[in-house]
Amino acid sequence: MKEKVKIRKFGAEWLTQLTLDVFMDAKNMGQKHLLLFGTAALTTSASMTALYLAKKSKLSTIWRNPRANNSMKHIFRGLIILALVPWGLEAQLGLGPRAEAEVELFIEEGQARPGDTVHAGVLMTLPFGRHTYWKNPGDVPADTEISWTLPKGCTVGEISWPIPQKYFSRILYSYVYEGQVLLMIPIHLGKDLATGPHKIRATVEWTECARLKCFQGKASISANVVIGEKKTPGKDAKLFDKWRKLTPEHNKPLELPAWWVRVKGKRSVQFRVPVANKKTEVYFFPLEPARANYAVEPATVRENGEAHATLTKKVRVRKGKEPTTITGVLVRDGQGWNTTLKLGKAPR
Repeated sequence: MKEKVKIRKFGAEWLTQLTLDVFMDAKNMGQKHLLLFGTAALTTSASMTALYLAKKSKLSTIWRNPRANNSMKHIFRGLIILALVPWGLEAQLGLGPRAEAEVELFIEEGQARPGDTVHAGVLMTLPFGRHTYWKNPGDVPADTEISWTLPKGCTVGEISWPIPQKYFSRILYSYVYEGQVLLMIPIHLGKDLATGPHKIRATVEWTECARLKCFQGKASISANVVIGEKKTPGKDAKLFDKWRKLTPEHNKPLELPAWWVRVKGKRSVQFRVPVANKKTEVYFFPLEPARANYAVEPATVRENGEAHATLTKKVRVRKGKEPTTITGVLVRDGQGWNTTLKLGKAPR
């Protein structure tokens, strides 16, 4: 009987790991259909296994028996979680009916000259209990996209993303914003713009999630940039000052030594961060470049030293050589830094 329990427990763990592997591959390839297909297939297999075990082991009797083997209960809990995954994926993929975030467009400058760079801000205000996603959403294939309609000769730069927070839902980690967030974008004005107001339009598409459901949102917003004789701050400049302090660009970039380790047979990267004490909050949010052959898993293991915290994160390398650097955002006590982990030999 003990051997059968071990085999069944191994099977449940294998199914869970395979589900996560399919999920990570689909997320990194950007193929939502593969994600749904793989999970549906695995869930069907898990459901069939659950029915078989229930028939053989009299599930209801086992579950009610307080002396029942804990490993058996662990197996059935795992199968129930697997059966719930497609519902969670439907939510995480934004298949629900309606988003409720309020989206507005602001311009930091009161007026500017032709050829200047001004800053637009997309302010998203989310209802209580809902969240949207950072530029690396984590385990969830969700994106925020902004398309622009600009005056002639104007061009737009990259979004400046404030630091996110971690969110855990069932077996999935994600990087999110709750409450409110301002996404700041530089706009380079054309040199031939005439004096006066010029309309800037944007269409924002985002994924907005509650605990069990997600919704795909879309909003068209606009604001005026005023061309004048000099560049001056506008009435909303303080809003930009507040959120700019929460971006990693506000601080100088960091470069930290890191090294490869094995944790329970899994390839992982490990590095140390100076901290004031054990209560100092430290997180690392990975930024995987396009077409990267690796994926950094969101879960983090922390060990506290005398003046530093050692962070360990699992890394899945799909093909080719291990990366020599890993980039991301290090967050310590509410401040963020663009950070490069340089992989080398472990310290003695």
